[in-house]
Amino acid sequence: MKTFLLLSGVLFILNAHAQTKTYTLANAHSHNDYERSMPFYQAAALQFGSIEADIHLKDGVLYVAHDSKDINAFRTFKEMYLLPVVRQFTLNNGKPYADSAPLQLLIDIKTASAPTLQALQELLLPYRRYFDRSVNPNAVKIVLSGNVPAITDWQQYDPLFFFDGRPDSVYPAALKQRVGLVSIDFHRYSKWNGKGTLVPADLEKITTVINSVHQQGFPFRFWGTPSTKTCYYKLMDLGVDIIGTDYPEELYDVIHNIPKTTTK
Repeated sequence: MKTFLLLSGVLFILNAHAQTKTYTLANAHSHNDYERSMPFYQAAALQFGSIEADIHLKDGVLYVAHDSKDINAFRTFKEMYLLPVVRQFTLNNGKPYADSAPLQLLIDIKTASAPTLQALQELLLPYRRYFDRSVNPNAVKIVLSGNVPAITDWQQYDPLFFFDGRPDSVYPAALKQRVGLVSIDFHRYSKWNGKGTLVPADLEKITTVINSVHQQGFPFRFWGTPSTKTCYYKLMDLGVDIIGTDYPEELYDVIHNIPKTTTK
């Protein structure tokens, strides 16, 4: 009887602290999207909530490439991502997706922060209405990653820019609203290849960092996670908010076919 009461009490406590987390395609992230056969459009057709582009500033033009050696005159940020966003809004009556699902662009800055951001601000100026959530709740959210300015300098930049934070950073209260999400390299916590199960020690470290970010009220993302179905399910089980993949159709199938909610 005592054992039964003890187990009942434990279950009650667990249930009391459990949260219902809903996973939809809004949680799906197309990692290094420019490497897809159809950049932007492939992920947008699957209604992914987050799409990543790496940008380089060269001779006053913003190019999309992972490394500077890969810069191609035909692969500009304007042609590959900015104008496709505008077309989405035209097709969907002022929204990125017809059903009002959200979209964010995670822009990884590869060149020097200040001049690259200045060029990005100037490029976006005629298109602000597609990215300014203060005037359009359906606007695409821009989150800057990579070579971002120091936290104390964020307020100098256009308020339509949000920033990709880090778990060990401290954010003044006035700037917390500029944190779009918090990300960290998965390999700092585990060498797991996405098959089998996580080592318990790694699982403890991973759970700790996720919980610490959530306690601050920020959404969480790992970069460098294995692109396997086992990994996608595990990240959702752990409550990771943004699930990255190099294989959008595979992640689409996983999220599209899971129960609408998981308890975390």
